[in-house]
Amino acid sequence: MAHKIGVGIVGAGVVSQSIHLPVLARRCDDFAVAAIWDVDPVASALLAERCGAGSSLSFEDLLNDPQVEVLAICSPVRFHADQVVRGMLAGKRAILCEKPLATTVEEARRISEVAKATGVPLLVGAMHVFDPAWIALRDQVDLLAAGAISIRSNIVLPPNARFEQWASELDGRATGPGPSLQPETIRSAVLQVAIHDLPLIRAFLPKGRQIKVIAASLHEPFGYSISVACGECVLDLSAHFYSGWQPRWELEVASAAVAVHIEFPPSFVHAGSSVATSWSGGRATVLGPFEANGYEGEWNAIHTLLRGENADIPPVEDIVGDFQLALDIAEQALTILVREYEQ
Repeated sequence: MAHKIGVGIVGAGVVSQSIHLPVLARRCDDFAVAAIWDVDPVASALLAERCGAGSSLSFEDLLNDPQVEVLAICSPVRFHADQVVRGMLAGKRAILCEKPLATTVEEARRISEVAKATGVPLLVGAMHVFDPAWIALRDQVDLLAAGAISIRSNIVLPPNARFEQWASELDGRATGPGPSLQPETIRSAVLQVAIHDLPLIRAFLPKGRQIKVIAASLHEPFGYSISVACGECVLDLSAHFYSGWQPRWELEVASAAVAVHIEFPPSFVHAGSSVATSWSGGRATVLGPFEANGYEGEWNAIHTLLRGENADIPPVEDIVGDFQLALDIAEQALTILVREYEQ
């Protein structure tokens, strides 16, 4: 029997239940969930029992478990940097950390230093980066990157709790933020929602140019609009969570000669890849939907990497750069909103 790669899950919440465990179940010939640890030992034990895994008593126990070769870090973001670093220093073969990678640039740089020192591969759970249609679009990305003038990310979703409850056994979750939004909401909105597309967007932004947030606003019950300038390129980020059911998640990029439109499935939904359409030279090319999605792409990359083959994963410098872009946009947008709030 071929060796199955042992996975340790950090966190027994909705991301583990509705994203990673379903993918690992579909890849049961290649992966085995070896152990689960959560700060709530009851939640950890219940989830471990459901998937036939061990329940670790502490994070240290999980690190010391010889069956755990790969860590999937699905804990609250304030723990990410410490847990990633400790996993690398413990000699794990690879680490998949949910986004955002860290809370500060200093934390992200520390992770980068340890990754380089230990050689432990790091993936961030940005499923759009690993989406098969996005990967198939790479030639157009290279063409657009030289002259993109307009980028638009537009997200319209029912509250995440709807998808979370369908995909997991967590009940009674809140359906979204309350009716009163504060300026600080924009920071979490960027680092939790907009961050999905920012690694893709960064591929189109002019290299070496600083970004400047020129407008930012929040919308009830929960949503945002942010406009960003970067050289000659204008980036518009918007999201709105509403009471309807029809989701829409789009990324559009245009230059003088090429345009691209990508429509992604919503988070927590395992329904194949995005559909990417490009227009160039009077022709339209449609890529997707492919059977696999970006969540599977993350674990496919880990499996390929641990077989000793070349895997298409972003280098750690790009991972840190993606996080810094998200943090820059979040902090500049927050500054604008605080100033308006105080007037």
